[in-house]
Amino acid sequence: MLVDNSELSALAEREVPPSRHALPRRTTTRKRGPGWGLAAWVTLAVAACDWAWDPEADADPVEPAEREPPPLVSPKEAEAIDDQKGAALGLRPRQAGGYDYRDPSGEFEARIDKDGTVSFRDLPRRDVGNPLDEGIRFGGLADWLRQGGDKQRHAAAKRGLLEKTQQIRGDLAQAWHQQQIDRQLAGLERDLKTIWSDPNRNPRQKRVQLFERWDECEEPASKETAKAVRLDEPAASHLERRRQAAGRQARQQIEAFIRERLGPDDPMAFTAEELRELNGRRHSRQRFDPYAARGK
Repeated sequence: MLVDNSELSALAEREVPPSRHALPRRTTTRKRGPGWGLAAWVTLAVAACDWAWDPEADADPVEPAEREPPPLVSPKEAEAIDDQKGAALGLRPRQAGGYDYRDPSGEFEARIDKDGTVSFRDLPRRDVGNPLDEGIRFGGLADWLRQGGDKQRHAAAKRGLLEKTQQIRGDLAQAWHQQQIDRQLAGLERDLKTIWSDPNRNPRQKRVQLFERWDECEEPASKETAKAVRLDEPAASHLERRRQAAGRQARQQIEAFIRERLGPDDPMAFTAEELRELNGRRHSRQRFDPYAARGK
């Protein structure tokens, strides 16, 4: 509540009855200047506002901590895709893995497979009734432009779906590829033993098959999967690093098998001439030399 200056002046000039022991008051009165009332008003106004002062409001704003990007799915967590997140985006889980999606406007459908790839299918236009009996209507420029607009709207809606499902599709791709990698690595030792113990092949043919098994291992710079799944750069890079690591692990396992079963001093070992001939037709950028990797 604001107080008028005249009221403040009246309160200040009100006489207080002297006590019995008080000293005699001076009869002279000092003339108050015009600025006294303004100072009192400011003092009371500040005092009246003290109750509303918030010390935290004057404090320096605290910068929010920078949010770290959500970690990509680990191998152990890769199989547990969050169906609730997919349901919030309108995705319906498929029994075989992945999701189905139907555009709310009924213009197209989409399928997200268990490996993260996406396929779209445009739906036919709904029949709005029989044509009029009076005549035949021919489409004009307006119809052609409207059809072009429909295609653009469909494209925008499809891009929106890809953006919304980026994380889920990345999780699916990583889960699927990790399963393939684990399966291949788990069966690699068995495959190598089967090759080397095959009674229908001679030692030369067995060595060539071991080399071909080594040469077909995954290598870097393979971005076909990222393009097919349409992953963003962080997810694609993470998937590529995982493939590279699995390829190196598989090659090391094959080289270890060769050194164990047909070492350099074994009569059935790879000869220097044979290694030169095989390296001349390899697809891999890495040189095939299993015996040089002994100390690694």
